[in-house]
Amino acid sequence: MSEIQNTSITEIMQAAEDYYRIRKENATAAAALKTKYVGDLLKEESAKLDRETEHAKSALNEAVEQSRETMLKAAIARKNEAAEAGQKASLDSANITSDYRLLELPVTLTAQELQTLFDRHQNNPVFVRALSGYAEKHKLNHSVNFQNSHDRLIAGILDVTADLANKTRGEGGYAVLRDNPHLLQKMDDRLSTLYEATQPKA
Repeated sequence: MSEIQNTSITEIMQAAEDYYRIRKENATAAAALKTKYVGDLLKEESAKLDRETEHAKSALNEAVEQSRETMLKAAIARKNEAAEAGQKASLDSANITSDYRLLELPVTLTAQELQTLFDRHQNNPVFVRALSGYAEKHKLNHSVNFQNSHDRLIAGILDVTADLANKTRGEGGYAVLRDNPHLLQKMDDRLSTLYEATQPKA
C-alpha cells in the first residue's frame, strides 16, 4: 500500500507537469500561428493545438482518478482481510479479553477510556458491538470515534486525492505544489501514518 501510495502521488504530479508544460507551449504556438495562417487553415491548426491541450488535461484527470481507485482498492482489500480475520478471532474463546469486565464496573467509563478500548479492539466486531451498546446506554456514543483505522485510511485517501485534484487542476495550486515539495511530503506522511495504523498489532 505504501509503495502504491508513493507511485500514485508521483503519477498525479507527473501528469500535472505534462499538462501545464503542454498548455504553456501550445499557448505560445497558438500566438505564432496567427503570423503564418489565416482563415480556415488558422482555425484548423488552432484546433489541433486545442485537442492536444485537452488530451493532456484528460490525462491529468485520469491520473487523479486512477490513483484514487488504485489506493482505494488496496485499502478496501486490506479492510476486508482484517474484518474477516477479526470475525473469526472474536468468536475464539482464547480471545475473550478481560477488557469485557471493564464494561461491567459499577462506575461509568469516560469517553476517552472507551476510545482507548475501541482503538485496542477495533478489529473485534463482538467487542465493538458491546462497546457501542455501552456508549449508547451511557449517552457517550457521540463522544467516541467508532471509525476504525481502515475507514480512516479510506477517508484520508479520498481527502488527499481530492486536495491534489483541486490543486493540480488550478495553475496557481499546481505551482504551489511544484515549488513546495514539502506539501506533497505532508500528504504522503499523512497517508503513511493512516496506513501504519492499519498494521496488525504485534
